Amino acid sequence: MLLASTTGGALGRILLRPVTSWSGATFSTLMPLGFRGGVWWLRARLATLIEVPGLSLDTIADQIGRSGIDFDIEQAAGTGDFRPLARLSLREVVPPGRDLAFDPTLHSPPGVKLLPGWLTDFRRAAYRRSRQGRGAE
Repeated sequence: MLLASTTGGALGRILLRPVTSWSGATFSTLMPLGFRGGVWWLRARLATLIEVPGLSLDTIADQIGRSGIDFDIEQAAGTGDFRPLARLSLREVVPPGRDLAFDPTLHSPPGVKLLPGWLTDFRRAAYRRSRQGRGAE
């Protein structure tokens, strides 16, 4: 499981960047990933044109219901340039009321870990307290 936030600018991999519309949004992991001894960054670029202004979740749900939404996923090794990795297609909306718990500190693919370790430990505790606070644990 990966979580991403809108980012950009000179410090694009770690600097949050507010956006005012879905079109052209770039999402990045805020922490690098360790995999097979390397340090990797991932980002997702919205490939589907969303012509409705603003950031309404209803707009996204409607688009997914009509024809789906595609993201181009890119990877960068260390401080290197981003290169194409995959295409992510969203074709189904999760029904309202279904509690989804996102915790990349617990749910990562085998061999993948968040870096740096001290920040992962801090985030793990925050996610645990969040689950406890909403009775999800």
